[in-house]
Amino acid sequence: MLHQDSIQILRNEVDNLYIAKCLFAAAFSGYYNCNDWQKWADKKILSNDIVEDWIYNVSLANNIDKLSEVLSDKLIDEEYKYPNIDLFSDAVIGYYYMEYLNGKTTLYELLTKSGDEADGGEAGLACEVFYSILNQIDRNEKNPNDEDFVKSIDFLFEPFLKIAQSQLHIIEKY
Repeated sequence: MLHQDSIQILRNEVDNLYIAKCLFAAAFSGYYNCNDWQKWADKKILSNDIVEDWIYNVSLANNIDKLSEVLSDKLIDEEYKYPNIDLFSDAVIGYYYMEYLNGKTTLYELLTKSGDEADGGEAGLACEVFYSILNQIDRNEKNPNDEDFVKSIDFLFEPFLKIAQSQLHIIEKY
């Protein structure tokens, strides 16, 4: 039987396996901005004696294109080694939903961005699901203020939210 400390070490190692994917999904979605990823990297640099080179580069990345560039090798490596860990688009949609829950985006924007991400990415739901709901709202078939409709939106986005929350936890604990 594994000791609890050994189990925690294994969990930490698994979490560390795809830190670049987690960090980039948060940034790509807009949930993390330049200041957020730079502060994250700076904190790691200041609190550890030994830091991986890519973290220094994250600290210096001043836009999403630079971040993509500095994470590209690590992202490719993570995808090659662990291809079945969380779909990138599902995490991005989860971050969009977090923005919606925090009142930073509207339902219409949430559904549009989620549909666009599902259309261009590899989401667990087809883009048509999101666009269909938008069309129903546009045709006044669905009332965005209806309690049952709100519950159905929460139910639809719950799996995406769990992925984003899990990835945020990984970022924070790295």
